[in-house]
Amino acid sequence: MKNVNILTIHKEPNYGAVLQAYALYKTIENLGHVPHIINLSMEYRHFPYNFKYRTLLGLHKWMKGYSHCFALAEQFSKRHCPNQIGNFHTTAELESYPWNKDDYYLIGSDQVWNPEITQNLRTAFCFSFLKNDVKNRYAYAASLGNIKDEEKRKSELDMKALSMFKKIAVREKFGVEFLQRNGIEATEVIDPTLLLESYRDLLPRKTEERSEILFLSLSDTADMNAFVKELSSKTGLPVRKHYGYLQPERKKNMEFLPIEEWLYAIASAKVIITDSFHATVFSILFGKPFYVYISEPSKVFRISNLLDILGIEQRVVNSVNDAMAAPAINYEAVNKRLSVYRESSLNYLKSIFA
Repeated sequence: MKNVNILTIHKEPNYGAVLQAYALYKTIENLGHVPHIINLSMEYRHFPYNFKYRTLLGLHKWMKGYSHCFALAEQFSKRHCPNQIGNFHTTAELESYPWNKDDYYLIGSDQVWNPEITQNLRTAFCFSFLKNDVKNRYAYAASLGNIKDEEKRKSELDMKALSMFKKIAVREKFGVEFLQRNGIEATEVIDPTLLLESYRDLLPRKTEERSEILFLSLSDTADMNAFVKELSSKTGLPVRKHYGYLQPERKKNMEFLPIEEWLYAIASAKVIITDSFHATVFSILFGKPFYVYISEPSKVFRISNLLDILGIEQRVVNSVNDAMAAPAINYEAVNKRLSVYRESSLNYLKSIFA
């Protein structure tokens, strides 16, 4: 039994990020080890952590309705990932903590190696705050975001710290290729949310199907709204709309559901429309008919890659005619493919603790 300290993006009001952290935590637990979340806040990644910015940020969050969303994410994290270390806001705070050199340290998933996301905390997500005598450093399904300027990316990441990792696994093939070009071996694995076979134990009540379209949008574009409206007209199904990612307007943010209710909405929907990778993942895990609408081309690659592997690439659509013509999903075949995909990634995690 090992103590495994996980550093990931775990309590941002992005429900995919919160649930990937939960999934990795739960998988480590299921493997017989003791997971701990390193409780690093992302709120000050753009700003200094001082009285002025704490006050201004607090006011901004309240005005935009963000406080409600952050509270829901933090409540879920504390409830379902109870082993948490510290209350960190800066790399300096992480450096001053007495980390146990014999513990295991695991960088988790999501865009933890995308400096555009992590900003001032980017080197912390390379474990730069650990002393050199900490040897058990690993990464699972880290993502580097959309790599454009590799030299800039190399200069922003702590490549020396990454070279000290015993094993690295990333979420996309191009991440493997980037690291290998820079002399660091890496493996491609699946997103942590796919490591768990079921999330039904998180649902607040017994599932009863609702005869409606569930609309889960990241971008909430006019084109996507028009697509959902037309599909509703063609099918005769009403639309239920929920968010799981911060929106520009306070009204939308105040409508955020608790994460368990967000999952219940997916589990109970008759059909789902989304442009979100993680909403797609949970549609698959709950065995639901779904369509991925192409709201922004940059968002489609990761989803298309997963759907190609599972043999259901026709679920990506850009018109109602595409949606109506798409064949039904054979979930027996999908689950067989997913089982193989999952096993190889679980074996990677097991090899860390062998």
